[in-house]
Amino acid sequence: MKFNALIASSLLTISLTAAAADGTDDQGFYAGIDLGKSSVSSKVIKDGKDIIGGLNAGYQFNQNFAAEVFYRSMSFRFIDGLIGDKNYYPDGHLGIAVIGRTPIYDKFGVYGRVGIGQTSMKSGSRSLGDKRETDVSFGLGADYQLTSNFSLRLEATRFSKSEVTTATLGAKYRF
Repeated sequence: MKFNALIASSLLTISLTAAAADGTDDQGFYAGIDLGKSSVSSKVIKDGKDIIGGLNAGYQFNQNFAAEVFYRSMSFRFIDGLIGDKNYYPDGHLGIAVIGRTPIYDKFGVYGRVGIGQTSMKSGSRSLGDKRETDVSFGLGADYQLTSNFSLRLEATRFSKSEVTTATLGAKYRF
């Protein structure tokens, strides 16, 4: 896992350096909200397809590079501790990501993301307690700019260690 953290840190450093060299009027801080569904491919968790939400805030260096801090819920258990289950379930993820975007035409683009963060794992048993795990995330998406400051985006993200995949529709506002 330390190797994944090193890769993510290196990608962040490289992209921030490259992006800083190309100042354009596409620069600026942004904030967004996401809603969607999550699913899990774990052998331990039988249920899934939960409704999730997310928040993000970042800085757009130019039309091709951004860095953001984000939170995604991914809860698979609403009633913990009743059965005495000894397994852990992903509940939420707080992370940082680097985003590389390619414009397709004036208002539409596709992007990829790589990130790292902490996934909170809830215990099915009150006696075990909750824990946090370092989790790497990868995603692909598309965005459409409605105005110069407001855009919509559709994204699929995979959280590798917790084995969660999210599909979200979001809105982003650039200040």
